[in-house]
Amino acid sequence: MKVLDGAGRYSHSLSPVLQIINTFLSRNLNVDFTLISVIFAIFKFAPAAIAAASKLGCRAYGWIQRFFMVSVTVPAHDELYGQVLDWLSAYILKWRASRSLTARTRFLRGADVGLEEYATLRGRTKVDTQYLPSLESVWFFYERRPFAIKLLSDTLIAYERRKGLPKAMEGRNNKITLTITSLGRSSEPIKGFLDMCRSSSMKQQETTVTIRAIKCIRYYSWGWDIKAQKTARHMDSIHLDDAVKANLITDIEHYLDPKTRHYYNSRHIPYRRGFLLHGPPGTGKTSLSLALAGEFGLDLYILDLSAVPSDDILDSLFSDLPSPCLLLIEDIDVIGLKSRAETEENAIKKEKYTPLKCTLSGLLNVLDGVASGEGRILIVTSNMPDKLDEALLRPGRIDRKIYLGYISQYVVERMFLRMFEGEYTQQNAVEGDRAKKRRGHGDMAAMALKFSKEIPEETFTPAQIQEYLLQYQESPVEAVDQIAGWVAKEVRKMEKKVSVLGY
Repeated sequence: MKVLDGAGRYSHSLSPVLQIINTFLSRNLNVDFTLISVIFAIFKFAPAAIAAASKLGCRAYGWIQRFFMVSVTVPAHDELYGQVLDWLSAYILKWRASRSLTARTRFLRGADVGLEEYATLRGRTKVDTQYLPSLESVWFFYERRPFAIKLLSDTLIAYERRKGLPKAMEGRNNKITLTITSLGRSSEPIKGFLDMCRSSSMKQQETTVTIRAIKCIRYYSWGWDIKAQKTARHMDSIHLDDAVKANLITDIEHYLDPKTRHYYNSRHIPYRRGFLLHGPPGTGKTSLSLALAGEFGLDLYILDLSAVPSDDILDSLFSDLPSPCLLLIEDIDVIGLKSRAETEENAIKKEKYTPLKCTLSGLLNVLDGVASGEGRILIVTSNMPDKLDEALLRPGRIDRKIYLGYISQYVVERMFLRMFEGEYTQQNAVEGDRAKKRRGHGDMAAMALKFSKEIPEETFTPAQIQEYLLQYQESPVEAVDQIAGWVAKEVRKMEKKVSVLGY
């Protein structure tokens, strides 16, 4: 009765309209209007209460983060950025149910497709799914310690895998970062985690060569960008005179020996090494550079001098080179480097603004100037070394000149064996008698010798012979049978070219 009296007193305190609503609800729907009013009051004050609690929670988290947590930030343009995301994708996100992920396919690193597996795939690309965090913190345990990784960006984050490599695509303001956080007051656990990510990535790349080239990072700021990762070429795949090849490998091996560096430093000799690879096009100058990088586990830096805007940027690019590394400047004879005076004079004659580009003097300064770096191996390639400035070729800049000429019959024989002998047994085992009939039963060494005798000495480049053999990769017998006609045809082409050009 008291409760009814209380409700009645409450209803009399309401406005006439609310009294009518209260009477309707209580009589027809058996709903207590007092309860509805309380619920509305709660919803009215709930946002303010939640905001206050959230603000208090943020302050508490900030206090904990300041005194009980440590963090390390990695910029997107750094190689470590991709290495951390690779590890996170492979070992954490792939096996976890998360509500906010970015999924994409990628080529498997170092995954060779066998012959039996190829028969099933029939040429379809073998890919795996990669998962990446999508603008949220990802918590996990590493060595019994909690870690969090968060992507921070003011622009859309894209993570591109191009030619098997991770690459963060930055937006207009280039503010993409990755932050690793852990409980504690020491940064050593995070450093250990980053070292592990880097070691894991390096282990995957043991059979590959990282190729870097220059890139404009932002206005008038240039750096080295990863362009590709290629399978390291074995030195046996380079068709060069064995003595020249062995001597070159020994030279670089001696140069990279720590004792050699100590010898140079103790006698105040600049610790640098330069090689000029010269010869006709198609003789393997670039391939040799790639093989040397793989042989000694070095990154290959390819410098396109025609794309460098100025000597200052050229100097900055050389300063960013690690030690040791292999720096390749291709076809330097066709770049047409001029002296600084010639470049400025041409700009004045045109009577308009002309970018000065890099100059010959700028290149010479970064190669062996007072402030030039040490520990790198420089390889310069040229088809016509006679056109090069003598100042560029002097000892200290170019220490050795190696001629890569036309192929000899001995090297042709070795190339034939490499192209067919290695896969002969495996292919026959998988494909059976049909493969044997197609490829032939002849002795491989005898076929290689017969093939080489059909090739005139010092007439063709290794690239020409390899291109021919690739047409018959399933049938060495047919390659031997058809070589005489191919040689006659190619010789006629060359004779015609000589008669037309006059040389």
